[in-house]
Amino acid sequence: MGRISLAVMFLVWASVCPSKGVMAEIIYSAAGFNPCAVGILPTGEPLVSDQSSMYKFSLSTGGVWTKTTIATLKNSKNFVCGQILVDKSSNVFASFTIGGGSGGVLKLSPPTSGSTWLQSVIWSMTSADGYTPNAGMVLDTKGNIFGTTYGDTGISTSMGQMFKLSPPASGKTAWKKSTAWQFPVGSGSVITQSGPTMFNGKFYIANARGESGSGSGSVIEATPPVSATGIWGISTIYSFVGGSAGGTPVSIVGTKFGLAGGFGGICDTNCGGIYLLSPPTSVGAAWGESILAGPNGDPGPGGSIISDRKGDIFGSRGYWCGSGFGSGCGAVIELVAPTAAKPLWQNRQVSDFGHSGEPSVFAADASGNLFGVLNGGNTQAGCLSANCGAVFLLSGVGYVP
Repeated sequence: MGRISLAVMFLVWASVCPSKGVMAEIIYSAAGFNPCAVGILPTGEPLVSDQSSMYKFSLSTGGVWTKTTIATLKNSKNFVCGQILVDKSSNVFASFTIGGGSGGVLKLSPPTSGSTWLQSVIWSMTSADGYTPNAGMVLDTKGNIFGTTYGDTGISTSMGQMFKLSPPASGKTAWKKSTAWQFPVGSGSVITQSGPTMFNGKFYIANARGESGSGSGSVIEATPPVSATGIWGISTIYSFVGGSAGGTPVSIVGTKFGLAGGFGGICDTNCGGIYLLSPPTSVGAAWGESILAGPNGDPGPGGSIISDRKGDIFGSRGYWCGSGFGSGCGAVIELVAPTAAKPLWQNRQVSDFGHSGEPSVFAADASGNLFGVLNGGNTQAGCLSANCGAVFLLSGVGYVP
């Protein structure tokens, strides 16, 4: 299971937005808008999707943000919430579902002329692959895409899997799908909204329920085979015990110092936090867990945990707004990595959005700006109800790409 460091840091949050030196801007908001996925094009332009459409936001020379629809799904397809994958050629890859189950991976290619993006399905899953695909796919240096599916033998013939999509061979158009690992029947299925992450040449998956199908979950290590016909090496590197030692993992990301992510719990308030798993320091030693923040609010699902080159971790938290406002309040936080001058992790609030909404998923551009989405707010311009969604920009946060 690994060693546990209960260096739990409880924070008191002020309703100040943004913090000193940080500039916060709502670049788009609308009633009934429910954004839930974010990506960044190589041009620095953010991509945002709700369940049915994907949008590109561009900044004009006059300083005005404009929204352009680049894709609209049809035939009961819906985008999956989480991180949007973009390659160096501005090709966009996104997971989608069909109706209540099944789905696949969609590719959006930028227009060579005009404004229409080319839309193509590069993989359609079956019940043997799982119930639905997760977001949070990753890309290796050869252009292969790795992702996970959510499984449940009550509604599919699979408990989920980690898959690999290889780009078309020369002169071909079809992508090749292979299964890196199939979750065994009776196991816990991988958490939705959080795909694999890469760390030191291996892949890691946040498993929601543990290998027995119950409990507080675990982290699984997948080691690539050394040859094309080889077998992936699979092992559980850490099992969570719940409570103040970290509840069910809801996300995972590789950092300079190990694997970090958000965890949740079964409670109404003050149940989530952010964990860090430190790699073994010697052969045969165990991974160690530290609780860097929480349990104090909900850290938010999936892609709302990101890390920069310094090892700093950026996450989000939601909190109860008070009577009449529901739960649509939240903040972006930063966990500042230890240095020689300050050897302990430091917690700081980057921006408290208050009643503007709860931040869920966000991404960083090449200049260190953070783009993300808010849901459930009611204070943005033109929003008179508690069903407002928005896209935000945070600059000056100290993120180092």
